[in-house]
Amino acid sequence: MKLVSVIIPFFNTKDDLIENCIDSIVASSYKNVEVIIIDDGSSVNYAKHLDDIQRTIVDFPIKIYHQKNGGPSTARNYGLKKASGEYILFLDSDDFISTDYISELVENITYFGSDIAYSSMSLVDVAGNRLDILENSKTSNRYSFSLNVNDDNRNLIVKAMWNFGKLPVDLPENEVWISACIGGKLFRKSTLNNIEFDITLVNGEDQIFSYDVMQKVNKISFVNKGFYYYRMNGNSIMHTASTDTVDCYLYLFKAIKKRVALQRDLYGYKIEHEVRAMFRIMTDNINFRKYKKLVRYLYLKKDFKEIRGILSIKYCDSLSAKSIILMIKLGLVDLIYITKQIMLIVRQHRET
Repeated sequence: MKLVSVIIPFFNTKDDLIENCIDSIVASSYKNVEVIIIDDGSSVNYAKHLDDIQRTIVDFPIKIYHQKNGGPSTARNYGLKKASGEYILFLDSDDFISTDYISELVENITYFGSDIAYSSMSLVDVAGNRLDILENSKTSNRYSFSLNVNDDNRNLIVKAMWNFGKLPVDLPENEVWISACIGGKLFRKSTLNNIEFDITLVNGEDQIFSYDVMQKVNKISFVNKGFYYYRMNGNSIMHTASTDTVDCYLYLFKAIKKRVALQRDLYGYKIEHEVRAMFRIMTDNINFRKYKKLVRYLYLKKDFKEIRGILSIKYCDSLSAKSIILMIKLGLVDLIYITKQIMLIVRQHRET
């Protein structure tokens, strides 16, 4: 039975959530597991509770390392250095897994001889209840299969991973789920040699990491059993509009450019997607005055001037997306905010 290292970055996670996370691993049907938790500069009470959990769980290998705050990428990189397992799982400290999650992934990656095995994912609320949202219908696999990765199809797979295309497989449409997030995957550790998370990134670091790993793999596989339960967190920095949010996206744009700028269509699709995501956050739960301030901050950035020149409606998949991109390119960003508010009012009216 191969050793699986579960790497968990931790920062001020509520007591009940980290307990649920650890308990789900302890209850796993696969027993040859080591848990590596990197406390990324949590406050004293949270760090102490983490140590208390370690003392109360006997006969189960939980290793806790405390470090100064450096962000989730720094924490995961440290965890990779400490991992002894042949396989690596990444788990966020407020998420949890099904009892058969690890065993199904190990069986799958062993059977197919793949470098990465992909499981299904379920989006849940803070209480751990499955959310009744459209995304949940797209995060489960109906099939277990493998796919060879080569120079001919690597970019197609990356494009599908970044949600702009389909996998090159002979299976029914929309019945295969592949994601760039690092949750819901089992990695062969040897595949991760000399690959690290980009410590300049606060958002999108998993997308960039997955891209870098995909450049090295020869085979990936999918399993239709086992679930990674992802808690939706609306309080993270990437769901709270601020100048920090804008800066995080600008760093992400640089990371994307560094890797795929020469692959014109892939670059265009990815940048268009991320720019719209940034504006979606900038217009959520924010007053017009603060929005205007953020827009001024963004449009003064040299890097964003370059991004605006790249944006094109040819990479948009809907009329709404095309409208937003045109408004951004023309500088008519007040209309984005106004349109968003009108849509919210109309939606609320329909619901009442």
